[in-house]
Amino acid sequence: MDRSDITLERMRTFVRVAERGSLSAVARELGIGQSTVTRHLRELEEAVGVPLLSRTTRRVPQDLSGHEGIRMSNVAGSEIIVLQGPGGECHAVPFGGRFRIDHGLAAREALVAGRGIAPAHRWLVDDLLAAGRLKAILPDYTLPSVPLSMLIVPERAGIARVRLLIDFLAEEIGRIPGIERPRPER
Repeated sequence: MDRSDITLERMRTFVRVAERGSLSAVARELGIGQSTVTRHLRELEEAVGVPLLSRTTRRVPQDLSGHEGIRMSNVAGSEIIVLQGPGGECHAVPFGGRFRIDHGLAAREALVAGRGIAPAHRWLVDDLLAAGRLKAILPDYTLPSVPLSMLIVPERAGIARVRLLIDFLAEEIGRIPGIERPRPER
């Protein structure tokens, strides 16, 4: 190992890439070309004699940083997106954006209009994906399931036709991707 090749600049570049998970995001952040970031990493790896990063063309959640986001103003914590990876691991990713909305259908329309990127459950945008009007940028990752509550007047829950409707809706809604399966009542 030639210690003269281990510079503070190369170490800083490596640390930022490891933290951000994106060469292009680090290049933008540091105001240098992506080829310079790549060269810094290659020279540092040559100096220490081992690969420091696993390179892949697959997108990872950290790729979201640096994109203009569409955020939900009525959802606390919308500056962080939690995603579940292909192996079941969870990723909490900072998510910025000036465009804020307060309704899922407004997010859908903003996505179609090209106003930015946004987390969206499949049930909200599945038709747009199938028609090619939207493209999933992290197809191997999913959002956590969301609970869906059905409210009913307690006195009517025992009526046979109401009970049939509740059971039918619970079964059908439970088949929609991204909706939690109903939990049995206790």
